[in-house]
Amino acid sequence: SGPHPAIIKILRLGQRRVKLTLQEPSNWDGPHKMEDTSFIVWEKGSHILQEGALRVDVDTLETDNELNSGGEWEEVEFQVAFDEPPAVIAQVQSNAEGTLVQCRV
Repeated sequence: SGPHPAIIKILRLGQRRVKLTLQEPSNWDGPHKMEDTSFIVWEKGSHILQEGALRVDVDTLETDNELNSGGEWEEVEFQVAFDEPPAVIAQVQSNAEGTLVQCRV
């Protein structure tokens, strides 16, 4: 784990495997140190776990808003109301451009 920021990008996603790459901002000093990473795979939809004690909703959002370029925050409506504010996990899932892109929630 080096001191510089980096993100994990998905290069390819198949039915049985995923190929990931590590990307540092272009203004840093070159190759990043070896990193350990974890990942989780969910199918889009609603999933009930732990005999109903945990609900996981998985969806996608396509956007071209870039806050650095004057874009606005995207608002996402959940399909159901939560009793308490939910935990939200967001990740850019594209390798369409070579520049570093990060999600902000």
